[in-house]
Amino acid sequence: MAALWRSYQRLMAQHPWKVQILTAGSLVGVGDVISQQLVERRGLSGHSSRRTLKMMAIGFCFVVSPAWADRRVYLWPVQPSPAAVTPVVQVLSPRLSDLLSDSCGASNCSPQSTLNPPPDPGLCS
Repeated sequence: MAALWRSYQRLMAQHPWKVQILTAGSLVGVGDVISQQLVERRGLSGHSSRRTLKMMAIGFCFVVSPAWADRRVYLWPVQPSPAAVTPVVQVLSPRLSDLLSDSCGASNCSPQSTLNPPPDPGLCS
């Protein structure tokens, strides 16, 4: 069992994205088989392989979309240059601060964080 775990860890280090997708799809497929056999008591003759394959596809896609987004968006570029990051930061900073700030709250200004610019004095007076 330890050798199986070590080989799984080695594969995860070499191909994390592929292994996560296959693991998630396999676990969802096994869960569907358990559901059909133990919970629904369908037996082997009543087992729906089509349903199991659909569930496995859902499991694959469940991991593919976050893994793809993580790989393509969040980790790009891995070593960003200041020239590439500065315009992105300038565009996103005001929008993030608008989303995260309370814009002075109900009656008084909320404490400022590093993401929020100082509020407009006219809004809080």
